[in-house]
Amino acid sequence: MATPRPSQEPLSIVTVVMNRSHHLRHSAPLVARWPRHAEHLILDWSSRVPVTAADLPDDPRIRLVRVEGEQEWSPGRSFNLAFALARHPLLLRLDGDSWPTDPQLELPPLAAGHYRRLPIGGGLTGLLLIHREDLWAVGGFNERLSGYGFEDKDLDRRLADRFACELLPEGSFATLPHDHRDRSAAFALGGSPAWALHQARALMEESKARNRVIAEYESWSAQQPRLRYGPLPSAPSGEVLQRLPGQRAAIPGPLQERLETAGTGAYLEAMFWIPQEQIQSRIPPPLQQRLRRSLRLQRLHHSLFVPLVLGLIGLLHRLLRWQERLQKLARRRNW
Repeated sequence: MATPRPSQEPLSIVTVVMNRSHHLRHSAPLVARWPRHAEHLILDWSSRVPVTAADLPDDPRIRLVRVEGEQEWSPGRSFNLAFALARHPLLLRLDGDSWPTDPQLELPPLAAGHYRRLPIGGGLTGLLLIHREDLWAVGGFNERLSGYGFEDKDLDRRLADRFACELLPEGSFATLPHDHRDRSAAFALGGSPAWALHQARALMEESKARNRVIAEYESWSAQQPRLRYGPLPSAPSGEVLQRLPGQRAAIPGPLQERLETAGTGAYLEAMFWIPQEQIQSRIPPPLQQRLRRSLRLQRLHHSLFVPLVLGLIGLLHRLLRWQERLQKLARRRNW
């Protein structure tokens, strides 16, 4: 493990996980090799199997905090809470599957009114280096968003409107490759691995579509109240929290119908491979809802229609190859 060394400004790394301790077991030791940070705050967002010290390296900079009672993944509420709990005002948002590639990586001083991110997308889109005061100036993450998708783009858009963006060196951070099942509860619903992956993609698209509508309906800002959390009375340690009574991220009533339409359309498009325009013009809303709720029909479609399409594609490929061979034979005869 690297020995922490003084820096111009203490840095808190902020990581939030939910049911992904297997990623932490890989990434946390690699983060611990980096002497640049003064704290690594890991927030366990109500994982079914709690993250424990045994999952983490023996690094005094690691601070493990658990939140009890949350039923769904909320990047906005979880990261805003973690940002507030961090001990130092310079923050690095680092997902539980990511780490610095070079233990000697140096970060130049960051001026107020500036933030840094990576120039690439993919699994490192959400990486962010920022001063907490600047983060709170735009309200932090949008706490109305839930599930996976679009929360980092929404925050980056609001930051870019107000502050200067600087790019971190490409390749300075790495991330574990993994599929959508790690971002979704779909794997817990049973079925084959192929089905779980297919449904996880559909759930991801549904979540992104809903979050886009929420972010466009009313932009999040510093004037929006963040949800509050406090110590769990029955916990032996003060590092276990729960949401305070009466705290919830309310969605305005007029927005609910738009959310249902957008989310259902995105889910059905990904699940049944039907363009949303066709879904909305040809399938009545009540039938859309029935299709969305019927896992049996979705599995039947996946087990019958998908193999049929793939079989037809394979047959077409073989026919094209035979056509090429026949054309070659015809050319030889002409010679």
